[in-house]
Amino acid sequence: DQYCGLHPTDKTVCSLHGHCQFGEGCCQCHQDPSNAMLGYWTGTDCAQCHPKYNSATCSVPCPLQNGIACGGHGTCWNGVCTCDASGLYVGTACEVKCPGSIALGPCFGHGTCTVAGTIATCTSCFASPSQGYWDLTTNCATCTSGYGGPSCNIACPTHLGSICNNHG
Repeated sequence: DQYCGLHPTDKTVCSLHGHCQFGEGCCQCHQDPSNAMLGYWTGTDCAQCHPKYNSATCSVPCPLQNGIACGGHGTCWNGVCTCDASGLYVGTACEVKCPGSIALGPCFGHGTCTVAGTIATCTSCFASPSQGYWDLTTNCATCTSGYGGPSCNIACPTHLGSICNNHG
């Protein structure tokens, strides 16, 4: 005899979210688009939501990007994506990527990313002694002309209006 998956705590067959195929000893989980009220379940005991339908009833669809819930850059609950903490990905399905890096964040951690539709751009870079002076043309990745150092907060010496008297 083969038995279908039992829920680990309440011992219900297929967690009441599927049908037992007794001959095969496995659960066929509910995933019928014609009856979404049953939900979209997965797992050997049908106790987990299908990744594209994550809610209390496993019936609320998640926003998809390239067929993947939250584009693989966030988590979905009740049809809403919460994009990864890196801040690089934004949008309803985490489908828009801000310029920057995973390690440093949007605009390399030195500016503000703004989203317009499906396009994300660095719209401003820090420009203060405490945060440094960053160049918008490089998406805030390098120092503005006239500043240097690892934090872009060291003013380059000038002579008669020329940085380093045009020698560096």
